Amino acid sequence: MAILRNPLFFTLLILLGGAVYVMYLLNLLKPAMAVGQRMLDEALDIAKQKLKEFVIDDPTQHGHNLNKISNKKPPTEEIELDDLNN
Repeated sequence: MAILRNPLFFTLLILLGGAVYVMYLLNLLKPAMAVGQRMLDEALDIAKQKLKEFVIDDPTQHGHNLNKISNKKPPTEEIELDDLNN
């Protein structure tokens, strides 16, 4: 019972219960559960993709991923343009 003595937890529990009750009255529990499941599926897909990018053994791809992580831009060749006004 020590957890219920925390007023922040108790307030959060009441708010969550109220939200679930309102969703039940409006028959929105199934759509809300579908949205939550879809969000979880997308998060898992993104996590799998990022893990696959990190574990891949191709050195060029690994270097590209490290550049993406460190926000470094790949080296580019700079070409100075001629002034056409002269």
